[in-house]
Amino acid sequence: MAHLAPPEPRLTDFQIIDTHDIDLAHRRLSEVFCDHELRVRTPRSRFSALLNVVPIRGITVTCIRFGSGVRTSADALGFFGVQLPYYGRCQVLHGNQHVLADPTVSAVTSPTRPVRVDWQPHCTTITLKIERSSLEAALSAALGYQELRRPLEFATEMDLRSGPLRTWSEILNVLVNDIERGGVIAQQSLAASNLEYLLLNGLLQAQPHNYTEELNTPARTIGARAVRQAVEFIRSHPEKHISAASLARAAGVSVRSLQESFRQELNLSPMQYLRMVRLDRVHDDLVAARDLAGAKVMPIATRWGFTHMSRFATAYRKRFGETALRNPPTTEKHEWADLNRCRVTLASARSAQREGMIGRGLRHVRSRACHTARPVRKHRGLLGPGELGRQTL
Repeated sequence: MAHLAPPEPRLTDFQIIDTHDIDLAHRRLSEVFCDHELRVRTPRSRFSALLNVVPIRGITVTCIRFGSGVRTSADALGFFGVQLPYYGRCQVLHGNQHVLADPTVSAVTSPTRPVRVDWQPHCTTITLKIERSSLEAALSAALGYQELRRPLEFATEMDLRSGPLRTWSEILNVLVNDIERGGVIAQQSLAASNLEYLLLNGLLQAQPHNYTEELNTPARTIGARAVRQAVEFIRSHPEKHISAASLARAAGVSVRSLQESFRQELNLSPMQYLRMVRLDRVHDDLVAARDLAGAKVMPIATRWGFTHMSRFATAYRKRFGETALRNPPTTEKHEWADLNRCRVTLASARSAQREGMIGRGLRHVRSRACHTARPVRKHRGLLGPGELGRQTL
């Protein structure tokens, strides 16, 4: 049975090496990742290595391919890694856990344990290097800790066929596709921050680790004052990089407590409320511009943190009752669109008023709520099964 030829590598505009020199490959891989051993497992085959690298905030996205069977090993990585083959297989030994990684099962490595990877010839992966400080900071914020009591360690096997992890891999695919198109996600600070937040917190929520039980423990709810502080912070700074962690810090509470209290008081999560405010700002900018050529909408939407245009278009239409790409927004439509959201938000505001919550910030909630009645190559099986684009904005 004939073997299919390896697909084209990803991220080709960001190539670091494409070489037959094993010493050069070892040096470049060490510079990007960490000190390690690299040796050929099939001596009679000709060595080759390819490495493409794109750093985005606390995450480095890479594409790696070895043309022959090789072994890479390190005593400790110092970062979190995610190995996602989209062609071929590699055997990962991490501590005492074995994973045969392929296009449906990936491997997650933690900073403090030894790792060894046996690569089959032509195995090609999207491999993430996630800074330890970034991921542990996201976990600390979610739990409300000043610092973690013990190192964060993940289960090594990551099954991309499961719902949450499948969605997580699709978010990553959106990022990779956008980079290859020369898109704006990696170039726009706000958009890059949003994608980093989704990838870090999505990994913490979807992949088991030694803090999973604590992360899933129901959060203690907080008072209306903290929710009002978060609402005012969002309305005052929607153009800034705002994460659930930064909102929680501004309100002086944990991320989980803030999320639970937002749901109780406003029937929204903090990030849903932030998205609603940013949609309003996009609408205001489009009204001011009065120039709705398709090329104009995308930069405005991206400036406000919307990284997936079809999702943005759907959310915009639901909120304002019109299509941003075709119809000029009007204040009249803005007044009457999305009545269902208006009812839900008003009901939550009334509930808050009964509990003495209404202040300047939540009056804004009520008021604003009433105003809203180069082509990419396709790769089969890349980053796991399923269609792209199911991630949230």
